[in-house]
Amino acid sequence: MRVCRAEAFLIRLPLRLTVSHALAARRESLNLLVKLSDDEGNEGWGEGVPRGYVTGEVAETSFATLAAVLLPSLVGIGIEGPERVPLAIAGLIAPSPGNQTGCCAAELALLDLAGKAFGRSMAAWFGGRQRETVRYSIVLPLLEPPEMVAFLAGVRGLGVRHLKIKAEGDRWPEALAEARRALGDAVTIAVDANGSWDLDAAVAHLRRMDQYDVAWVEQPLPRGKEHEIPLLAGRSAIPIMADESLTTVEEAEQLIRQGGCGLFNLRISKLGGLAASHRIARIAGDSGVRLQVGCQVGESSLLSAAGRLLAATLPGYEALEGSYGMRLLERDVTDEPFEFGPGGVAPVQLGPGLGVAVAPHRVAPLVLRSAVIP
Repeated sequence: MRVCRAEAFLIRLPLRLTVSHALAARRESLNLLVKLSDDEGNEGWGEGVPRGYVTGEVAETSFATLAAVLLPSLVGIGIEGPERVPLAIAGLIAPSPGNQTGCCAAELALLDLAGKAFGRSMAAWFGGRQRETVRYSIVLPLLEPPEMVAFLAGVRGLGVRHLKIKAEGDRWPEALAEARRALGDAVTIAVDANGSWDLDAAVAHLRRMDQYDVAWVEQPLPRGKEHEIPLLAGRSAIPIMADESLTTVEEAEQLIRQGGCGLFNLRISKLGGLAASHRIARIAGDSGVRLQVGCQVGESSLLSAAGRLLAATLPGYEALEGSYGMRLLERDVTDEPFEFGPGGVAPVQLGPGLGVAVAPHRVAPLVLRSAVIP
């Protein structure tokens, strides 16, 4: 297999509703797509979703770097057989602070291309499938009380087993109380603060949660305050999950060395791809840190497919987010959106590469900028 052509796209994906939390609010998402082609006519696709408040990346800048630096380095490279794929990925794509999104899109495209060229699922290079189905969780958006009651009734009817509540503004305790009343003990509930509290506020809020049996609190302290995580953990029994504080392998190692963090949120795009995600998962597993497979709000079914394969190839995970498909997106890049069904359950795709077919006619109307190499 030899890569003979690379294409980069900056696309705008409109959402069906405004999604907000303590760090941002959005009604659309600017995403990066990569398409790689080989000399046998195979095509591979990848996606990354830049989020400035997480990794410091700006969509336009990430696109420019991807098109001018990363993709030209891939054109012309050859991979002799499927056993050489992991080594090729490690040698060609090295995520570092500020270039995670482009690396993710390029890595997924190369893995997807190799999978199609060699007739293998991407899962083959990451330990193989550990399960045939996965189970997704739900995030409770900020809603008015009548809408919240209806939403929670829908969650109960769907049979989802895990709910995450965004701690935005001053109404989230009411949402937490209502969720616990409506869903009972059959559903685990977590709270995500998106780094919006200082240490004293976090201690007070976690004490307030004790009565509601909160499973964990995601990113209670701002990025940059990681040294305070052990202090918070020492003053509350509720486990703490790192999200915005976890964007590199080095940060994962530092969080484990300092202690106090019981869970990691693995989001493929912010970590720079599947290889980095699996490396962090191994580091976490060796230290007893549990995992959530997260998503980027506004990702297409392409990145959702990668998230599903990540969850399927891990020994275990506590929660899985994403695969909202047309429940959230107004448009998608596939003819058949990746969505979960009753109970949050979804099958793990079996096809080569990512196991998803991108539809070029759906991509074209979304493109803001594009580049072709060579």
